[in-house]
Amino acid sequence: MDARLEKLYAKRTFGIKPGLTVISKLMEELGNPQNMLRTIHIAGTNGKGSVTAMLMSALRELGLKIGVYTSPHLVNVNERFTINGEEISNDEFFSLLDRVEQASQLLKKRDGLDVTFFEYTTAVAFLWFAEKQVDLAIVEVGMGGRLDATNVIPSPLVTIMTRIGLDHTAYLGDTLEQIAAEKAGIIKAGSVLVVGPNPPEALSVFVKAAQAKCVPMHLAADEISISRSKGSSFVAQKLTVESQTCSYGTIKLKLPAAYQLENLSIVISALEALQDQLNIELPVDVLKAGLEKAEWRGRFCMLTDDILVDGAHNPDGADALVASLQSVAGKKARFVFVAGMCGDKATDCFMKAIAPICQSLYLTPINNPRSASTAELARQARACGIRNVVECTSMLEAIKAARQEETTQPIILCGSLFLVGEAYELQEKLNK
Repeated sequence: MDARLEKLYAKRTFGIKPGLTVISKLMEELGNPQNMLRTIHIAGTNGKGSVTAMLMSALRELGLKIGVYTSPHLVNVNERFTINGEEISNDEFFSLLDRVEQASQLLKKRDGLDVTFFEYTTAVAFLWFAEKQVDLAIVEVGMGGRLDATNVIPSPLVTIMTRIGLDHTAYLGDTLEQIAAEKAGIIKAGSVLVVGPNPPEALSVFVKAAQAKCVPMHLAADEISISRSKGSSFVAQKLTVESQTCSYGTIKLKLPAAYQLENLSIVISALEALQDQLNIELPVDVLKAGLEKAEWRGRFCMLTDDILVDGAHNPDGADALVASLQSVAGKKARFVFVAGMCGDKATDCFMKAIAPICQSLYLTPINNPRSASTAELARQARACGIRNVVECTSMLEAIKAARQEETTQPIILCGSLFLVGEAYELQEKLNK
């Protein structure tokens, strides 16, 4: 690994430090490139990445230069920074990283401030997008919103809230209202707010925040109608889409999970809001063509002929995974799971969610200091009624064992994006 990359990863020892003081000073030293960008800002517990991928694909089809900043990455850090789907090159990344490092050292010397890993990457993203003069930057919140480093951007053209659930409770609060309030901290005057399907307690928070900032609010579930056609599979689904002002007809989406219906409704609502904000017409046929090209690695997609990977790592994600599997294979289908999880997640709730459709569960540690022990996961799984539970020492061992099972369904690898990333790294070995 490059020494500069090792140094960047070492910043993770600073941990998560919510707050805008450090990132604001850092961006000031770098000339505030974020102020030069037109943006779409996306917060939420689940669905941010899929919404981002579809938006980028649709807007790129219009001939626009679209910057995207997402997290976490699956295999290499360059994945976090793309323009029209192309990752930042190593040369550009390290050149920008060196500039951020110089500004960081100045803050440390002058103000005694430590810059975290995520603040470094956020600064790199804004610098790169500004220097490449992107037409629009889609910026995904790292965690929360109000105190997230990405919230140094000025008023976005469109602000998006995907579904809210219980996650990162140690930082964001342990109720949906508290978490929604943190997410709502990115809502700014001058923007338009698009909100996906959400529990009433979260929705009420967004309504109040939008009213307080005099921000127009669109409820995607009320404005966009989407129905699923027959013929959906583990690789694609056909959807019929209508908005209040436009008929999009049939869209063949290469994102086959059932939960993508609500994500697509958010995307359509956001595109129509963007059209109003920019006072331009976005041709339906072009948007459809872009949407049909959208892909998002690691989220309910086939890794090999017999392995489906999904980044589900919290209770809501597990529920969505189960619903998606049943929507393709039927209510009676049973699946072989390979799972590894972080110990700071609601692992017991995750096991409870997958138990009704679990034929067998093969547990593996993940390559992360936060990894839950397989023994604890096994105890929780058995307590939820999963009978065939096997502890393994590695993901490769777990998959090898899972492949011995008799099943007509794909093996489901889930529980952590870190585990999914490891699977992509080892994809060649996993191909039969």
